[in-house]
Amino acid sequence: MVTNVRVEQLTDTSVRVSWHQIFADEITNYAVYYKPSDNTEQSEESVTVPSSESSVVIGDLMINVEYQFQVAAIAEMERVFFTGQRSLPVSTVVSDMLSGKSTLFQSRITFQQKNPNVRFHCKCKGPS
Repeated sequence: MVTNVRVEQLTDTSVRVSWHQIFADEITNYAVYYKPSDNTEQSEESVTVPSSESSVVIGDLMINVEYQFQVAAIAEMERVFFTGQRSLPVSTVVSDMLSGKSTLFQSRITFQQKNPNVRFHCKCKGPS
């Protein structure tokens, strides 16, 4: 599974999604899935990225809308392509950077805890 998925806002309508690469000969591409978090009417979209890349810029996003992003590795074995398990979802609100009203964006990582004895400690740092 792809790990360390991060989202960085670049403009009012675009973000850069990045992740840790999986180094395996079978990995040919990555699929980046995204959709508005609260809009069930809009279908999920995806972008395919070569395995040599560890980030992609996604544009044409709506301002002040929360989006959910996930990344999965795509492997080829004996001329058959397989899509691996998706990363944990990362959500970001794309804000209006030029209005002066909101120059920050929010990120939220959703953990799916399978072992009740495991605890998470997160340290977040704001913009510098």
